[in-house]
Amino acid sequence: MKKKPETPKMFYATRQIIAAADGISQTCKDDFVLFYANLVFSREKHSKETHYNGLDEWRRFVYEMIHHALHKHGFVNGNPEANAKNKDATFWNEVYGIAGSIIYSPYLVTDVANHHSSAYERNKALICELGLVIDSMKLNNVCVEPKK
Repeated sequence: MKKKPETPKMFYATRQIIAAADGISQTCKDDFVLFYANLVFSREKHSKETHYNGLDEWRRFVYEMIHHALHKHGFVNGNPEANAKNKDATFWNEVYGIAGSIIYSPYLVTDVANHHSSAYERNKALICELGLVIDSMKLNNVCVEPKK
């Protein structure tokens, strides 16, 4: 099993989201925290099987939430000029990007080649990456872990 790096270099896609977060609305921040919480609370339901088993269900789960946020915050497909002026839309477009490239995250820990990693492993890596974004946005007072 690959070991998680002690202090991983920050993933490029995570840096892009952090850069895009500057100046976003409170509603956008609230929606992002809700998205993050949904990933955390759903982590045990995703397939731990590798080689693409259960990936469609995980992708559907993740991208439905992202597409809803893109639409809500005014993203216009095919209109880069309008999107460039809309900080919330730009932010969610960057979140969309990390979901598709999560197999390159230094937080992805798997026994197989990264592109064969399980939905569970990808979700866990996405939670780690987005947790860095939460911290950078000073939203780290957000509690998404259930109390025991």
